[in-house]
Amino acid sequence: MLINVLMAAVALCPALLVVAIWQFFQIRNERKIALQSEALHAEQIHRMEARYKPIMDMEAEVARLTVDARFEENRIAILRSDYSDKKTIYDRLLKEVAAFDHKLAFAEMGVYEPHFDFTDSEEYKSAILSVREQQKSIISADAAVICTTKWSVDGSAAKGQTMTRRNTQASGSRVR
Repeated sequence: MLINVLMAAVALCPALLVVAIWQFFQIRNERKIALQSEALHAEQIHRMEARYKPIMDMEAEVARLTVDARFEENRIAILRSDYSDKKTIYDRLLKEVAAFDHKLAFAEMGVYEPHFDFTDSEEYKSAILSVREQQKSIISADAAVICTTKWSVDGSAAKGQTMTRRNTQASGSRVR
């Protein structure tokens, strides 16, 4: 029986040797893969550090962004101030233009603001001003121009009335 055990042991030796060699190569292959993975991981870390290096120094980044923010705030304050100044000028000019536009509308209809260069009495001056105000009222009431002719446009009396109304009210509508 001892011989049988020895024979069995000798018969198993090549199988054990094959298993041992197979495990050796498997462990060697796993180590090789682990080393490659470790090298790849180290390379990725190196690339990420290079890419995010400016951000990694947080204090410097915060200081830079703070300076940028202050610069932009100052720029906005200057723009707001300039806008406010220019808006004031614009509003003043609009009021001046509106006053001249009103006077121009009356002037287009032949009603001018009188300029008195002579030394006549104040009554004469006020009478002329009164007449001018009456003229302005008549124009504003669309009673300055009267058309008694019945016009037709393209054979339509309604279109003729519209044309007459537009022509007689065109100047008066700007005065209001």
